[in-house]
Amino acid sequence: MDYKVPKPLLYLLSVAFFMAFGAVHAQSTASSPPTPALANAERALQLALNARADSIAATDFAQAQQALLEAKQLQAKRRRNEAERMALKAQRLAELALANTRYVQLKDEVDRKTTTNAALRRELLMGRERVQP
Repeated sequence: MDYKVPKPLLYLLSVAFFMAFGAVHAQSTASSPPTPALANAERALQLALNARADSIAATDFAQAQQALLEAKQLQAKRRRNEAERMALKAQRLAELALANTRYVQLKDEVDRKTTTNAALRRELLMGRERVQP
């Protein structure tokens, strides 16, 4: 028995097969879930952003953002080990930016309190001079 399939039907079947396969492949690559390392890096970056690290420790924050972007690109290319390392680097840079931001904020607070204490001390000493004479 010799079966003959018309060429247009064969063409349509092959196009439908490749379209379905391509859609499944695109869906599997585009919607790969973030790894725990990427999620941790994103969380650390968000904490740093909430603490205003983007304006106070801008260099460290920008480096963390760049490392996270590279990690996402590596994950999209399915280079998982490199993506994990880059995500860890992004997380550490975001933590550094957060630490530097907190340091600057605490230093500013100490400076304000020192200035306030000095002003109060002057007022107190001036008040004593007025009372004594």
